[in-house]
Amino acid sequence: DECDWVIEQKDLSGLVTHAASQRGIVPHLHHGAEPIKFVQDMPKKGKLGAAGSGQGFYDWSKSDVAEKRRQASLLTEAVLKITRGNVDGPPLSKL
Repeated sequence: DECDWVIEQKDLSGLVTHAASQRGIVPHLHHGAEPIKFVQDMPKKGKLGAAGSGQGFYDWSKSDVAEKRRQASLLTEAVLKITRGNVDGPPLSKL
């Protein structure tokens, strides 16, 4: 799916970080006052993402995490260029 990179990025950066971000940000952005329980429970269950346990939303145990991070970084840079109006980079489909 073309939106999988968003979830992959969470795993790559670590779910402890993502869960902490949710606790600080979600109450200000979401209509509910509580962060998503499912995400908060993942680190408690040992699912720390690619950098931690190798398990998160995805199983990273057989993946080249460094290469995935490189690809995610390129994609993030491309998205930032587009959102800043600098679209002279490669098409997203080429990343």
